[in-house]
Formats: sequence, C-alpha cells, structure tokens
Amino acid sequence: MIVKICGITSFEDAQHSVECGANALGFNFYKPSPRYLEPEEAQRIMRGLPSRIIKVGIVVVHPNGNDNGWKELPLDVVQLYGLQGLSQIPQTRKQIWVATSPDSIREFPDNRILVDTSWGTGRKEDWEALRHLGRGFILSGGLTPENVREAVRLLHPEGVDVCSGVEISPGVKDPTKIERFIKNAWEESPQKISPQGELP
Repeated sequence: MIVKICGITSFEDAQHSVECGANALGFNFYKPSPRYLEPEEAQRIMRGLPSRIIKVGIVVVHPNGNDNGWKELPLDVVQLYGLQGLSQIPQTRKQIWVATSPDSIREFPDNRILVDTSWGTGRKEDWEALRHLGRGFILSGGLTPENVREAVRLLHPEGVDVCSGVEISPGVKDPTKIERFIKNAWEESPQKISPQGELP
C-alpha cells in the first residue's frame, strides 16, 4: 500500500514523514497553492531522501503547456490535476497518476487513479460510492488520523494520501498528526512497506 504525505514544504516535514513510515511524499508545483514549492527547493529536499521513497510531483495541467520546471526534477511520479482527457497528459518517462473524480475514472483506463475532488481543501469523498468503482485507486480528500483506519478497512485502497488532515495551517505539518496518520494507516493494512521502494 502507498502511504503518502502530500504538500511537503520543508525537509524537516519530509524527514519526519519518512521516519514515521510514509513511503511516498508529494511536492506541489501549482503556483496559486499555499503549498507551492519552487523546483530548486523541492530538489534540495528530494536529494536528502532515501531512494526507496516515492517522490510525487503535484501538477495542474495548463493549456499553455507550462510545466513550472518539474520535468527536470528527480520525480518518480507526476500526479496530474485538471485533465480533460488523455490527450492532455504530457510526454514524460515518469509514471502518471491521474487525480480525478469517481465519475471520470473511465476516461483513464490505463493510468493509476487518485480519487480526489478536494484539491487540498480536506473535503471528504463519498466512501459508499467508492466501494463500487470496480478498479483500484488511491484515496485522497478528507482523510485524517481519526478516519484513515476506517477508510482502509472499508475501501481497501491501493494507497492513502493526506495533506490538510495533518497540518497546523496550509503547508505547515503537525508532527504528531503525521505520526498518528501513518501508524493508523499501516496498522489497518496487511501489506508492508517495500524495502526496495518499488512502486506498488
């Protein structure tokens, strides 16, 4: 299972997340976001991470094709928001995760799906509807240390992704919430963290 802490803005938060058992970290390259990170700073943080950690770039697709510098970074995954169809997926050798709504997942049959309509606001998805998707997905939106156990037990997702649910304020993580979220997620999952850091 993937346990991802998203919206990382400091090496301290990244290191603490890894020490607590996260196997994926998200870095936001959408400039209007309060969690936006300059590519140079993201690279500095990623340089200090173990190779097994899945490094995910959060990218909002723009009609003008502006990539905000993420293509040159040592990312393992690009998590795309705002896609209107397959034709908008940029050319890259990195793995693509498509962040979308449950109603749109059929448009992306060959990509890993991250169900998220909250865009960092912490709005919870309709878990009952997600039980009938018929394909694997990573769950995001509205997750907290208090409800992640239930989410894993009920939905058996390929992964869980949290941002605002472990923050003091946008972009500032709460170390205790991070620790509790990761502990609760793994305790409910039968899977183990891959020591090789391979993408599950």
